[in-house]
Amino acid sequence: MTTTHTATTRPHARRARRYLSHAGKVLFAVFAVVFALSPILWALLTSLKTPAEVAEYPPTLLPRTWTFDNYIGAVFENAHFLGYLWNTTLIVALVTVLSLVVSAHAAYAVARFSFRGRDALMLMVFSTIMIPGVAIIIPLYMLSVKVGLYDTIWVLILVYGAWLTPTLVWLLRGFVAGIPVDLEEAAWIDGCTRIGAFYRIVFPLLRSGLLAGIVLVFANVWNEFLLGYSLVQSDEVRIIQVGIYSNLTDVGVEWGRLTAAAIVAILPILVAYAFLQKAFIQGLSAGAVKG
Repeated sequence: MTTTHTATTRPHARRARRYLSHAGKVLFAVFAVVFALSPILWALLTSLKTPAEVAEYPPTLLPRTWTFDNYIGAVFENAHFLGYLWNTTLIVALVTVLSLVVSAHAAYAVARFSFRGRDALMLMVFSTIMIPGVAIIIPLYMLSVKVGLYDTIWVLILVYGAWLTPTLVWLLRGFVAGIPVDLEEAAWIDGCTRIGAFYRIVFPLLRSGLLAGIVLVFANVWNEFLLGYSLVQSDEVRIIQVGIYSNLTDVGVEWGRLTAAAIVAILPILVAYAFLQKAFIQGLSAGAVKG
């Protein structure tokens, strides 16, 4: 009798443990999402408050008076804000094209050609990613001044492109390695050169990796602050993240306008990720598996 009772309770115990494990994972995921989104939600609610309510202590969670004056003041009444958005969009577009073109060719060369020191070269290239930006600010500043690129849009394009290219090379290398060489050999038989086979066969098959690279470049460049603040000073070429910093004035912080500008600045990231989320996840996972 005891043996039968024990045998019948074991499946129930296993199901209970699985249920508790699943419930724990769900609760942890919900907590992580709430923890990650709480600063954005707080910024959104703050941007909809009046300056007097923002300055109150203890602070209120929901605005008593909902207003869009902070958005009007931060975006439309700020003569430079739309210029910041345009500068950042232009830089992102040019850096994306530059870094993806360079990294696609480099990834193809590393994946298809065997030469002495290839692995050491890749390790050296990838190790540059671990260098913190603050460690190279002064050399970049001095170099940009000497070559006449300081306080121009081109210094940011070149620096951001050089910064992201090593990561993209490692990302696209896995995709190139996963493309069968037989496809290129068939193109060679049909009269294509190696570079022609690359553009006609390999490059179109890198679509998932290129889309993942676009999101990677967009997120990193759009959110960058340190280099944009150190290498550019004039409002005409300033980027959006540095432009938001201008709400920290000598007489205090305009929290309503600052949070409104921050919410507007993160909208393009959310829209881009919403449209390219599937391709980004597939690209990163496929590149990891193929690499």
